[in-house]
Amino acid sequence: MDNLDKFLPDFGELLALIETIKVKRVEKMLKELEIKDAVANIYKVTSTDEKYFVGGKAPSAVYVKNTWEHTGFDNEVSAMRKQLVELTAESALLENKFSIARDMVDVWRTLSANERITTV
Repeated sequence: MDNLDKFLPDFGELLALIETIKVKRVEKMLKELEIKDAVANIYKVTSTDEKYFVGGKAPSAVYVKNTWEHTGFDNEVSAMRKQLVELTAESALLENKFSIARDMVDVWRTLSANERITTV
């Protein structure tokens, strides 16, 4: 059984990993909200600030979407979207690490059961 313990992950590390996953998920959701707020502000500004008017009228939503929604006025939304990509990747990495640790517990469980069967 002692040889099988090498397949068992440290449960303290797993608990810390779960906490880190929670933190990254919260950061990711907050970044998504920040992006939505920035996009909403873009629509608000372009519909009220005459600087963005076309022919004396506020630009259409399609024009705003194609022109500023993805990037922002000064690429500020692009920067936020890049941060969201990083947070998404980090979150996925951590979740995959946890999944592998869970698989290691399953391997330990199977090997442990097999060892008990062969010693009976």
